[in-house]
Amino acid sequence: MTNTNGPQGDSLTKEKKCCCDNYCRELGQKAFQKKPISIDLDHLLRTQLNRCLRTMDLIGYGIASMVGGTIFVLTGTISRNKSGPATFVAYILAGFIAILNATTYAELSCRFPKAGSTYTYVYVLLGELPAFLAGWSILLEYVLSISTVARGWSSSLNALTGGAIGNWTTDHVGRLDKPNGFFAEELDFVAAGMVILVVVTTCFGMEKSAWLNLVLTAINVGVLTLAAIFMLIYAQPDLLTIPLPSNVTWSSFLPLSNLTPFLPYGITGLVAGTATCFNAFIGFDMLSMCAEEANDPEKSIPRANVISVLLVTLLLSVSTLALIMYVPWYLLDIGAPFLEAMRNGPGDATAANVLFYVVGVGCLIGIFSNLLTSAIGAPRILYAMSQDGLVFTGFAKVTEPFKTPIIASIPVAVIAALLTMVFSISSLADFMCLGTLIAYSMCSLGVLILRYCPAPEKLIAAARIPESSGNTEIDQEKEELARQYGDTIETKDQTSSVKYDFPGGSNIDKPGYLKAKWAKFLPHRMVKCMTMNREPGEVCKVNMGFFVLFVLLLHFTVLIEPYALPIGWTYWRIAGAILWLLSLLCCGLVFSMHRQFRGPRPNLFRLPMVPFLPCVTVIFNAVLISQLSWMTWARFFIWVGLVMCITSYLILSLVFAFGHCDFTNTDVVQTVYADSHIIRYDAEITLDLPDGPLGVYHYPIDSEIYGHLSFIEAKIDPKTPLSVDRFREGSNMTGFVIAIPNESAGKRLKFTVSSFFTGLLKPKPTKILQADKQFVEFVTNVAYYSAYPTKRVTTTVVLSPGDVLFYTIDLQPVHKSATKIKYGPFENIPPFDKRIAKFNYENGSPFLAVTNLERSIEVSHWGNIAVENKVSIRNYGARLTGPFSRLDYQRGVGHQISVATIKSVLPASARDIYYRDEIGNISTSSVKPLYSSVEVLIAPRFPLFGGWKTFFVLGYNVPAHEYLYRKGSSFALKMSFMDFLYEELLVDEITLRIVLPETVSNVKVEVPFEVERLPDEVLKTFLDTTGRTVLVIRKTNLIEAHIQDFTVYYDFNMISMLREPAMLIAAFLLLFIVIIVYVRLDFSISEDKMAELQQRAQASVDEILSLQNKRSAIYQTFEDVVSNYKSSKDSDRFKADYRKVEADYKAISQKISSMQSKLREFWTEGADKVAELQKLDLDYHGLLSKGISLAESVISGKISKPQYQTEDSNLSAKKAALIKRMEAIAESL
Repeated sequence: MTNTNGPQGDSLTKEKKCCCDNYCRELGQKAFQKKPISIDLDHLLRTQLNRCLRTMDLIGYGIASMVGGTIFVLTGTISRNKSGPATFVAYILAGFIAILNATTYAELSCRFPKAGSTYTYVYVLLGELPAFLAGWSILLEYVLSISTVARGWSSSLNALTGGAIGNWTTDHVGRLDKPNGFFAEELDFVAAGMVILVVVTTCFGMEKSAWLNLVLTAINVGVLTLAAIFMLIYAQPDLLTIPLPSNVTWSSFLPLSNLTPFLPYGITGLVAGTATCFNAFIGFDMLSMCAEEANDPEKSIPRANVISVLLVTLLLSVSTLALIMYVPWYLLDIGAPFLEAMRNGPGDATAANVLFYVVGVGCLIGIFSNLLTSAIGAPRILYAMSQDGLVFTGFAKVTEPFKTPIIASIPVAVIAALLTMVFSISSLADFMCLGTLIAYSMCSLGVLILRYCPAPEKLIAAARIPESSGNTEIDQEKEELARQYGDTIETKDQTSSVKYDFPGGSNIDKPGYLKAKWAKFLPHRMVKCMTMNREPGEVCKVNMGFFVLFVLLLHFTVLIEPYALPIGWTYWRIAGAILWLLSLLCCGLVFSMHRQFRGPRPNLFRLPMVPFLPCVTVIFNAVLISQLSWMTWARFFIWVGLVMCITSYLILSLVFAFGHCDFTNTDVVQTVYADSHIIRYDAEITLDLPDGPLGVYHYPIDSEIYGHLSFIEAKIDPKTPLSVDRFREGSNMTGFVIAIPNESAGKRLKFTVSSFFTGLLKPKPTKILQADKQFVEFVTNVAYYSAYPTKRVTTTVVLSPGDVLFYTIDLQPVHKSATKIKYGPFENIPPFDKRIAKFNYENGSPFLAVTNLERSIEVSHWGNIAVENKVSIRNYGARLTGPFSRLDYQRGVGHQISVATIKSVLPASARDIYYRDEIGNISTSSVKPLYSSVEVLIAPRFPLFGGWKTFFVLGYNVPAHEYLYRKGSSFALKMSFMDFLYEELLVDEITLRIVLPETVSNVKVEVPFEVERLPDEVLKTFLDTTGRTVLVIRKTNLIEAHIQDFTVYYDFNMISMLREPAMLIAAFLLLFIVIIVYVRLDFSISEDKMAELQQRAQASVDEILSLQNKRSAIYQTFEDVVSNYKSSKDSDRFKADYRKVEADYKAISQKISSMQSKLREFWTEGADKVAELQKLDLDYHGLLSKGISLAESVISGKISKPQYQTEDSNLSAKKAALIKRMEAIAESL
């Protein structure tokens, strides 16, 4: 029987083998892929956090992180079981090793000033799988720190209670293990409960502020210093050399040594004690967490690292020395050595008793601070790893409203509680130290990679500049870029004078390759082997692997249980030690033969004596690791087993992420539009689809540019879009899946994927004059980045009109036309292939971006919707340097690189349009109604050049019936997510607030793209009761394609619209009722006689004053009558007028006398004043009568006129004095 399908079967087998090979290659790449770091150093230093921490702040934070529970908890077990009286020496040695590791961290935190510490550094330098192991080790460090410190807190509390807690547990539960054993003596329920309580507390959003941390640290350091001073006063130096008594009932796992009483367990015990003491310095890596908040990380981080470790070393060693000289080392308590020493030690009993409780409370506070720090950090590490897809993605969920990773806190609390309840302090401390030292050693190896391998910020392909360009500024910038990022561009100071006849010989004396002087010295074959076809730093990477191997072999040969041999060292140990030491020296020599890469910026801190210090640090860390017990290693391998299980899950996740692997890209035509500041990639993909179910097409995006992606869409033709979704959560890939219609099976399918990116263009040069042209730098992959093999690909890069300074011509074939550069066709492209091309060309389009857009939409069911846009806008183009000339600008100089007007397009129904900036209305702007829209031309007060920014508010109203739809009591609001503010729109961040009417319910929002839904707000305006619901939506990196409609569904009872008018009517009605009731009713409870008398007296006084005013008017009438008599000399008329005025005067005087009598009934004092007023009135009346007599005498000629005038003047003066006195009495009434 013949097989007719043989060729087809062979083809299928080859395709599957190719698919398997591609998958294995990709799996290897993903396992060691590195976290991308931006090439833009300004972007690297950019952070949302406040860079406010000074060097002193960082030193305080470092001390707070290191001085925790170790000194109070572990000193007793280190002294009794490992170091004896030399424990303070162990702290000094541990501090020395900590300084070596701290300086390593200092360089990494200065180079990468980002939060994340060890996990981030290893991810950037070593790759994903080492980062997973490092992150797992750091997580283990935090969990064990919680367990160890919680047991120390319980031991201190037990000591304060006189052992009551431990005795109760022993009596009611029983013992778990013997004293000083692997497990705890008894189950520690108090410590387990404390762990759960602290972790639960952190889930409620509790954050350790800087001042609270300093207060707790000050208490901790103060208590430790006070105890050390007291112990030094009563110190006994002889205790440093006291031997171990023969009647001691406990035994250590280390054998006793006869070397010296100062080292009862010998050098091995001192090294083992140093390994455990190293736990006290583990907190120094927390300083690197603050690198993103440091004011000047390049200077403050190294200083703070070294100074804080030195201060902590001094404090711990002196305190331990005081403790050892105060109480014999073999009598120290394992759980609470300082407290028990205060209870049982020598000295003044009263002072010791007081210090016992002071130190006890201080211990509890200080240990609690350290416990809280670890309880906050552990879930965050798990959360960070989950965000990167390295552990289960469920741990990355943040729970509202506390904004804390509660899901990640659950396993931390459970594991830490179980460990602290079951294991002893010594075993927990050993286990904690192992994972930490492994992570620190990875960072030391990372420094070697940083020095001898290309910069991880970004690898840039060499771009050849046409010889005719002659642009010296571009040449200088190119060479500077090459020096910083390891480009293979030859310069005069780097090229070796010796020429070699093998490929790659010109790389000698360049970073990552052999130095020229060593190349001259070494044999030609060795130089050729170490240089030809080698990537920069490749030899150093291999050498680093051998270095790690030789370190392990040395410690297995020399340090692993040397005390177990009864006759000392054998010859094979001596020979092995010499061999491995020589091998390590050879590895260090190989490192020294290679030239290091320079730092990316001039003032960057760099670790001195590289490679010596990183290698020594790794060796010392290995020494400490080798002294840990075998049970510690067993537990670590169990922990690594969990790692392997999770790794298996990730591999399966990766398999499911790829899905089907049967696709092959037949032809890809890729067009890159780089003619504006928004880069558009159009990939026209042709597939020959197999028969059967098709599944999805995976469209990965390079992780280096994935963060710049703004929008993506796929379509067969303009009327046939394809579904595009992100890779499923936890797939550990960056990209999308595109649904392929099953009806296309067995056919050739052609579809187009359009993706838009922002922030990929960098102005170069970064500063220009007003008359200069703007040039940009653009780096892109001209090969099709795909998860599948590609048979043929052609890429066309479309540039803006203008000069092209340089472009990559190494990638042949390449063809350049006016504004287009075509690469390819390239054939048989493997999956995930990269062919990097770089361009520097003129791009005159302004890099205009809305840095922040606050858009509010207020819905009113009375028929109106109010829209307001608060726009902060900036030109991100090349910064304008030098003076700005308005006259030159009017002549057209600088128009191309600036923005003079902004044209916005609003809905056609927009009305009541307003636009203003921070000063007021923009009078130079205008509104132009069109048939289908309204154009608003906004002219800022000054043109926007590169680096310039402005702010304006654009608002309008639209009728509600065009955007609000109703069905019964259900409503739907459908509006645009944002307005068309200008052409080539780019919005860095938008915050959309939708203000709904009061009393809405069942609110649901639908947006056609991914957004971040923030907690709802409540807006209270006039006549509101419960307030209006405000939906808050935020999104970043938007372009014009995001101008799409969103829909808000909600329920609203139309009767609720009458609430505000009814409230207004009811309020006015209630006000009228209150006024009527207040005016009409007398609310007094009893009669007030005094008030009544006062009212009557006041009424009488008012009437008297009124009569007095009338009488004063009569005085004037008297004067008028006399004056008329003197002029007319008619005595008959005078007498008639006088009698009339006199009668009125007497009537008023009689009324005043009557009122005086009434007033005396209830106010005697007032009546007396009225009587005095009456007396003065009589005197005044007498003066009036005398004046009449004088007038008659002068008329009849009895006296002369001069005599009359003299007499009349005297009378007038007297009358004025009387009137003044009468007015004073009237005012007193």
